[in-house]
Amino acid sequence: MGTPTFSLFANAGCQTSGTTKQGIGTQRTIEVVTIQMMNTKFLVRVNRSGARVPVYVQRMDRTPIETTTNRKLALIMGRFTAEDAVKSIRNSRCSPELVSVQVRA
Repeated sequence: MGTPTFSLFANAGCQTSGTTKQGIGTQRTIEVVTIQMMNTKFLVRVNRSGARVPVYVQRMDRTPIETTTNRKLALIMGRFTAEDAVKSIRNSRCSPELVSVQVRA
């Protein structure tokens, strides 16, 4: 049975993993390179005047737009959809903003 070896490329965000197998008097290294692509998606965070806790857009198919305080339940969307949501929410009491997040492709 081999011993797993792991290394990380610092700037690329790529991970390579390999297993060293030992035979009789020989040693072979098998290296598997897995590259995880990361995409940038957006959340819409809404700061309402008078409320200290920011809320996030959870659902957009209804009027009014549903919001949640739990960031994990927030709707992750592309840039154009997020910008449309910001335009539809903006009024004198709400100040929406885009929050970028990195997600796996």
